[in-house]
Amino acid sequence: TYSFSVYIKEFTSATDPYIFFRNTSEMITDKNIGVKLAKDASGIFNTLYLDYCTELNTGTSKLATLPVGQWTTVIITVNGKYVNVYVGGNKLTLQLTIDNLKIPSKFEPIQFGNMPAYLANFSHSSSVIEPSPSFVEYLTKTDGIIIQ
Repeated sequence: TYSFSVYIKEFTSATDPYIFFRNTSEMITDKNIGVKLAKDASGIFNTLYLDYCTELNTGTSKLATLPVGQWTTVIITVNGKYVNVYVGGNKLTLQLTIDNLKIPSKFEPIQFGNMPAYLANFSHSSSVIEPSPSFVEYLTKTDGIIIQ
């Protein structure tokens, strides 16, 4: 489970649009899992994507379009081949089924990109934590550390 609050700024360029990623242990440049921002039709980085590795190849899936200029809570749970995405609350936004999803290495650190957004309340758990209303309320408090 990965959870965080993100505030999208109105930037049209980014040197590294990843919010976070974790490399595989086999190749330092191969992202086993990553959540990044991409440009929408107007050229603003507010579209959330998931990069992942399977046993056979890599893939990318669009998760959601985030609002610009406001804090949004995002929770991503991975349970076997199922990836559940919750944006802005505890209602399921998207469920992906990814066969042969490769488990991220416990030994590789979670890294953060130089994305056009503020990030707060980032947390990671090796177990699946389904969001509850109280958990979402906790995440929406933005008095945590902001990474620019």
